[in-house]
Amino acid sequence: MSKKIAKSSSNEDDRLTSRGPRHRQAGLTHPAFGRVKKYKPFILSRVATFRAVLLVQFLDAENESGDQASSRCDAGIEKFYAKFERENAWVVNEARDELARTCPKRRLFASPREFRRWIERHGT
Repeated sequence: MSKKIAKSSSNEDDRLTSRGPRHRQAGLTHPAFGRVKKYKPFILSRVATFRAVLLVQFLDAENESGDQASSRCDAGIEKFYAKFERENAWVVNEARDELARTCPKRRLFASPREFRRWIERHGT
């Protein structure tokens, strides 16, 4: 029992291959093509940059001192926040300005408890 596979006619092939160019010549395009032309470059928010820098500098300072228990307590995190704000005032100001425009009720510096969650999630 051999089954014969029917070949498509040449008219069908011509119709399938010529469909795309005819649409483009007529100026008919899908709306998604217009959105693709309006490409926006990826820009990382200043708040996300601030939090990443904050976390990295905290972990670096923790590794240098070698004392993990005292630096992760509430007082140690608050002390680090004060030092970070003095040393990186330009990063803090830019992030604070952006946060004031986008979400005025949010705080820039997380609570010590939330900061420890960030460390567990991203740092170790």
